[in-house]
Amino acid sequence: MHVTLYMAMSVNGFIADNDDNEDFLSHDGWDAFVELAEKAGVFMIGRKTYEVVLEKYKDYGFMDVNADRIIVTSDENFTSPDNFRVVHSPKEAVQLAESLGHKQALLTGGATLNSAFMEDDLINDVILNVEPAIVGQGKSLFAPSNFARRLLFKSVDNRGDGILQLHYEVGEVLG
Repeated sequence: MHVTLYMAMSVNGFIADNDDNEDFLSHDGWDAFVELAEKAGVFMIGRKTYEVVLEKYKDYGFMDVNADRIIVTSDENFTSPDNFRVVHSPKEAVQLAESLGHKQALLTGGATLNSAFMEDDLINDVILNVEPAIVGQGKSLFAPSNFARRLLFKSVDNRGDGILQLHYEVGEVLG
């Protein structure tokens, strides 16, 4: 299974502010997510990402994405919303995506989920939409964790309005 991590973030690496607001991110980030998710055929998100988007961003609905949907959560009591499947680990998410017949998947989680996938060596590519914004405090792309990987540059795309899309292949373990 080929897993691509896709995230939009500020120039200084924040994916949201401390209150989970993503207002500094452009609509282009959502459009890029939808395009990549539909191409992959399946996307994986964390429970908190699902809940934040549902609560704060009424114009952006995961149900509008034509792809299989997987929520990864450690909360054993979390019940699956309609048209979502729920698993409890990154490995389970990848196994489920494979069992649904997918050869690639898109991951767009929060820092904790992104780190969990990286720790389990499940991310093959990283695509970052770097937005022309600086946020003083916020949520990082990855949570503090015990991994280090080399990234191999693949491409850069100027998406307009000051947004750069960086594409990297995940390379060797460092250290």
